Amino acid sequence: MSVFKNFRLNPFRRSKTPRSGGKNIIIVSAGGLGDTALFSLVFNNFTKLKKKNETVTLLLRSDAQKMSFLFPNDIKIKVVDYDLIHKNRSYRKKVCQELFSSHYRLLISTDFLKHPYKDEAIIGGCQADITLGIRHKPWSKYNKALKKNMSLYDRLYDSGPIVQDKVIRWSNYSNWLNGENIPPPKITSKTKTLSGDKKKNNVVFVPFSAVPEKQVPPEFFHSIANLIDKRYPITVVGTSSELVKNPGITSLLKEPDIFFNNRSFEEIIPLLETVKLVISVDTAFMHLSVMLGVPTLCLASAAYVREIVPYADETTPKNASFLYTPMECEGCLGVCSKPRENNVYPCVARLKEAVVLDAVSSLLNLRKADG
Repeated sequence: MSVFKNFRLNPFRRSKTPRSGGKNIIIVSAGGLGDTALFSLVFNNFTKLKKKNETVTLLLRSDAQKMSFLFPNDIKIKVVDYDLIHKNRSYRKKVCQELFSSHYRLLISTDFLKHPYKDEAIIGGCQADITLGIRHKPWSKYNKALKKNMSLYDRLYDSGPIVQDKVIRWSNYSNWLNGENIPPPKITSKTKTLSGDKKKNNVVFVPFSAVPEKQVPPEFFHSIANLIDKRYPITVVGTSSELVKNPGITSLLKEPDIFFNNRSFEEIIPLLETVKLVISVDTAFMHLSVMLGVPTLCLASAAYVREIVPYADETTPKNASFLYTPMECEGCLGVCSKPRENNVYPCVARLKEAVVLDAVSSLLNLRKADG
C-alpha cells in the first residue's frame, strides 16, 4: 500500500500550522557528482507520486549540476549552493523564500546522510504540504540538531543498516513510498545511451579524484601505458586544475598518442562511443562510464565497500570491474583511522601494480594479441 493511502499529518511536525492546497513535487538530493549520477537510475521511481498536471522539480547541490543531463528533460532543475545556505544568512533567506512561494504539495528528501543546517534548512524553508524523508544517519557532531529536525517530516523511512549500497537504499525507499516491490536497477542509464556503432579503438585514463587520498600512484598509469604500448591511443580525462596538481600525470602526456581531454561530463560522451576500456580511480566519471555501458576498471579504495564501490552484486553490470585491497577497517566511508601511506589511504597504497596490469591485459586481450 502506498504511504499516501489513509495519510494523516503529524501535528507536531512543524511549529506552524501545516499548509494545504499546494501543487507539484520537489525532490531534494544533497549528493555530490557521483551520488547524483547514481541517483538518476532510480529517480523516475519517485516521480510516480506526482498527480496529473503536476511538475517535478529536482533540487541539486551546485557542484552536482554537471550531472543534470542524466535526468528526464521534462523536469525542472533547481540548483542551490549548500555551503552558502549554511554560512550566508541573506542567501539562505532568499532561497527559502523562493521555495516557500512555490508552495509544493509534496517534498521528498532522498538522503540518508543529512546536514541539519544545509539540506534540512532548505527542507524547513520549503514548508511543503507533505514532507517525506529517510531517517537520518547518526552523526555525533549534529545528532541533537538532526533529532530535533525530525519534526520537519510527516513520515520517515527507516532504511536499515548504516552501511548499505546507496542504489539499494534508494530503491527500497521508493518501494516504501509507492507500495511496490521492484528490484534495484543495474548501474545502467536509461536516459542516456551510446549508439554502439562506433569502432572501439581508444583507452581512457581517469587518474584524478576530488579526494586525493583515493588516487593510485601516477606510476601505475605510466606502467599501463607501457603495457598498452601504442596499441590504442590513450586519453587522460580531468580538469586543467587537476592536471596542474599532478605533475606525475602531466609528464605522461609527453608520450606519443597520449592526449588530454578536459571537457564536461556531457560533452565527453562522444569520446566514450569509441572507448574500449576506461581505467579510473573511484570518481564520478567512473560511475558515468559504467552507466553508459563502457567497459570500466575501477582502481578503488576499500573506504566505500558495501556502500558505493564496489557496487552490490545485484546492481553490478557486466561491463564493470573493481580492484581494491581488502582491509579489516574497510567501509570506513573515508574516515580513515590509519596513517597515510605515500599520502594516500593505506588500502590504496597497498593495491598491487602487478594485479592492475594483469587485469588491464585481460580486459584488453593483450596476451592474445601478443600471442
